[in-house]
Amino acid sequence: MTGLIIAAGKGSRMAALGPSKPLVPLLGVPLIEWVIRTAHRSGLDSFCVVTGHNGDHLGSFLEQLAWRMQVGITVVRNEEWQRGNGLSVLKGREVVAGPFVLLMADHVFDAETLIRLQREPLKDGEVVLAVDFGVESNDRIDSEDVTKVRVEDGMIAAIGKDLPLYNGYDTGLFLCSSAIFAAIDTSCTLSKDFTVSGAMRVLCREGRARPFDIGNRFWMDVDNEQDLRKAEEVLDSRCREFLRA
Repeated sequence: MTGLIIAAGKGSRMAALGPSKPLVPLLGVPLIEWVIRTAHRSGLDSFCVVTGHNGDHLGSFLEQLAWRMQVGITVVRNEEWQRGNGLSVLKGREVVAGPFVLLMADHVFDAETLIRLQREPLKDGEVVLAVDFGVESNDRIDSEDVTKVRVEDGMIAAIGKDLPLYNGYDTGLFLCSSAIFAAIDTSCTLSKDFTVSGAMRVLCREGRARPFDIGNRFWMDVDNEQDLRKAEEVLDSRCREFLRA
């Protein structure tokens, strides 16, 4: 299965730590490398990475990483990266075929989560989102900044950063059919919402957005230096050596 990775944003809150957010080092390893190595360990055999801000620099790094890992990494540039991350997903439409996994370049996670997510049955026209239901127990997450979800009767009913009523967090790990592309098109056209969350709201209304419970497995959205330090505390030296291998 292929992984489509969004790596286009500027990440202004971490601008002092690296040339672009995906290249900010976590325990000496760039965030984007953590994501690709963890996903590869989980069974993904090829990747499409959509770049934007400082794309030439990131593209050069990914070319070297592909050679070091001996894995296929296709780099696509999104010149409209500032308009919304949904447009970055659309850039992968001509590269990924069949069911694929959508990942964020700044979300680190447990490999077992992605292994299990890939085993989920995926209906035509459906998208499955890995959800953290530990809203009361996960103290690593900034509840003011995280994208929230409300699950009702086994389906995702609502999603957004400002959701007043919610029972889960969006982990940024998606198992997608091609329906995600059509949903982004609809969100852009009807709502002028160019984000992945906008597309998910389209799917929610149509009853085609399903949650996958990650249990108590680790994940983090690394948005600022404080998040980075929290992630470093959790990820031990064995992970570090694995990623350097």
